[in-house]
Amino acid sequence: MNNIYKNEDSLIFQNTFFDFDTGRLISPIQTQNYTVVQVAESFYRNKFIIERHKQYCDIELTFPLTNGLVCGSNGSEQKVSKNEIYISFKGEYHSLSARQSCRFQTLALNFNNSDNNELFCRIKNKYLNSPRVVCSGVADHFSDIVSEFLYTDAAFLKSSLDSLITLILIKLARGGTKQKQDVLSADEKLTGIINYIDAHFLDICSLEELSARFGYSYTHICKLFTKAYLVTPKEHLTLKRMAYAAELLKKGKSVNSVSEILGYSTPYNFSRAFKNVFKMSPSSFKNEAENAGKNNFE
Repeated sequence: MNNIYKNEDSLIFQNTFFDFDTGRLISPIQTQNYTVVQVAESFYRNKFIIERHKQYCDIELTFPLTNGLVCGSNGSEQKVSKNEIYISFKGEYHSLSARQSCRFQTLALNFNNSDNNELFCRIKNKYLNSPRVVCSGVADHFSDIVSEFLYTDAAFLKSSLDSLITLILIKLARGGTKQKQDVLSADEKLTGIINYIDAHFLDICSLEELSARFGYSYTHICKLFTKAYLVTPKEHLTLKRMAYAAELLKKGKSVNSVSEILGYSTPYNFSRAFKNVFKMSPSSFKNEAENAGKNNFE
């Protein structure tokens, strides 16, 4: 990503944004149909308030992943639960707040293709004077957009991003219906759960979010998961992360660097988790890997 901001209370991935001092967009991403003003993922460990500010883009979508938010437009506030979308429009005065820790994603964009104006007008007419909270069934697509910025090469980014955004907007324009997850069998949900963990093992802040995504309580998920795979979801996530850590150490990454990539608060916490899996410290593992590499060349 172009910019990564970190502090004690939040972790924000932010590619493009509006400069309030100059009144200009900084490095917007241009796709075929959109000017992407901002793609952001924010995690606040404590309650927070983003003060009332003017909306400068055509449309902004706010998507809580854990807990919930209170979102406001022009003085009217609504509670937005996890995996729901809040929609706001250009010219409105927008605000965000939460009483507890919260992780949420934001997508803000302008429409730059006349062929897509009908889609924008349909969304605006549908939600401008109606409740702005939509249960849209696009959780994975929202996460995919953030993942595109993290992992996709620039040459492929614009086309894939354009398609993902269009898919989300079409779902909103059609009414934002809930995914019919209840028709899936337990085996199908378990496959979805383990596939989700494997695909997002670097991004998952709390495994509690699995409940909202797959329609079971987290306690029930643990029981099903452990019975099927003989490990808990947490143990599987840790094994996935430690396997990735081992690959990074073999490639020469430092212990501190790997700890940061995996999102551990301190290298000590990472080292303890690594040792529980591999029965040796990450520094010892790194040294053994380096020595093995040298012996192969002798």
